[in-house]
Amino acid sequence: MDSAGGGSLTIMNYTDYSTDMIMKWAMSASDLMANREANVLTFLYPVGKSTGDSFLSGIDFNKHDVVMSPEDQEALLGAIELWLRADGCVGDEFFDPTSGGGDEFAMWRDWVPDYSSCGDGHHSSDG
Repeated sequence: MDSAGGGSLTIMNYTDYSTDMIMKWAMSASDLMANREANVLTFLYPVGKSTGDSFLSGIDFNKHDVVMSPEDQEALLGAIELWLRADGCVGDEFFDPTSGGGDEFAMWRDWVPDYSSCGDGHHSSDG
C-alpha cells in the first residue's frame, strides 16, 4: 500500500488476525505521523506460550514456544529478505553474517525459528 506521504506499507501476516484490521490500525497510526515518507515492512507471526527465558539480557525479548512450521518460517524470512533487497535500504553486507552488517538479519533468522521473540523487531527505510 502506498501512503499519501510517498512511502509504502507492506504487511506480511502469518497470524489468524485479519490483515484488513491490521491495515486499519496501521492507517490510524500513519495519520498521527508527522512525516510518512518511509517504506515500512510489518511482519506478524504466531508465537506460543512464554518459556520464561529472555533472549537478550536487560531487554524485553522473551522466548516463546515455536508454533510456526519450518516451511512457514523460511517463507517469512525469504519474503523479508526479498522486501529489504528490493527496497534498497540495506546493502548485500546486511545479509552476510560474516560481515559487520550481517548481524541484524542473522538475528532475525534466529528469532523466528529458535526464540519466536515477541520483540519489536522492525526496519524502515527513508524511501
